[in-house]
Amino acid sequence: MQRSEALVNILSERARNDTITLAQRDVDDAKAQAQNAAVALASYRNKQRIIDPKEQASAQLLMISKLQDELIASRTQLRQLQTYTPRASQIPFLRTQVRALQSEIDDQMAQIAGGSQSLAAASVKYQELQLNADFSNKQLGIAMASLQEAKDESERKQAYVDRIASPSLSDYPSAPKRIRSIFATIILGFLVWGVLSMLIVGIREHRD
Repeated sequence: MQRSEALVNILSERARNDTITLAQRDVDDAKAQAQNAAVALASYRNKQRIIDPKEQASAQLLMISKLQDELIASRTQLRQLQTYTPRASQIPFLRTQVRALQSEIDDQMAQIAGGSQSLAAASVKYQELQLNADFSNKQLGIAMASLQEAKDESERKQAYVDRIASPSLSDYPSAPKRIRSIFATIILGFLVWGVLSMLIVGIREHRD
């Protein structure tokens, strides 16, 4: 009983340790992937000098909208002066201002969507890295939940050796009765021997 219980405990402990070890290995792998994804995202941000291309693009679009409002106002004022006072001293200044505003708007638009260095191109890579980081974090959460579940399950699954009946000596045999059988065999042998002796004596007397 003691050896059986010890063996069951060893097997149960080994199974629990194997389950927890595998779950812990999954957690370690998921944690490493999450760390690598976070490092890759941070490195890309530092390289491109952006935090979030989407937010930065929104801020630049807002700036472009304000510049366009200023450009429209300057062009309107320039047309009015050219129409009513073509010799006004403000006309050269307004022309310079219109060119400057248009150039600034073109630069801002190029930064948003103007080639491989634009925010649009950066946004594609950024979203890929962000999705990878989010997926890695979710995988880490799932792995940690599985580890906790494995620990809880190993605590619930316990195997025990229960003694159904206590061991006892065997019953004293009631048969065969050896001594009685021996005496009966001896007596029967003498009876047979006596009968055979009488028969032999009778046959000899009959011959004589």
